[in-house]
Amino acid sequence: GTSNPITLTWAPGGGGAPASYTLQAGTSPGASNLAVAPMGLATSITTAAPPGTRVYVRVVAGNGAGAATSNEVSF
Repeated sequence: GTSNPITLTWAPGGGGAPASYTLQAGTSPGASNLAVAPMGLATSITTAAPPGTRVYVRVVAGNGAGAATSNEVSF
C-alpha cells in the first residue's frame, strides 16, 4: 500500500492550561468522520493520511472551564 505519513504538532493557546487534547479529522470542513482521537497531553502525532483524499484536522483543548477548538488545517 501507499504510505502518506504526516506529522501534526500543536501548542496551548492563551488562557487556562489544557487538561487534555482531542484530535478530530474528517473529509470535509468541520467533519470528524475519519478520527476523534483522545491525545491526553501529547502535543504531536505522526500518522498515515489517506492518499488522494483532502483531510481537515482540528485540535480541541479542554479543561474544567470548557473547551477551545484550534483553527482547522487541511492537507
